[in-house]
Amino acid sequence: MKTIRIGSGSGFWGDNLDPAIEIARHGNVQYLAYDFLGEPTIPLLQKMQKKNPAQERPAGDWGGVRLAISRVEEKSEDADKKDS
Repeated sequence: MKTIRIGSGSGFWGDNLDPAIEIARHGNVQYLAYDFLGEPTIPLLQKMQKKNPAQERPAGDWGGVRLAISRVEEKSEDADKKDS
């Protein structure tokens, strides 16, 4: 049977993504599940939209999310090669 390791986390818009990045970098995981909690996120986005109604989508730093995703993708590919 194939073994997989899954990391997980949750937060809200603007929250610190460092723990997810650390799991992706140093954890022995092939998958990372992350949830942006709607309860605190939606009011924050509504406030941002009220400040700048012309803005189509809220500005934010998605670099941390991209970094974590790319690291887990690399590990998943490496694990798939080992299983072949």
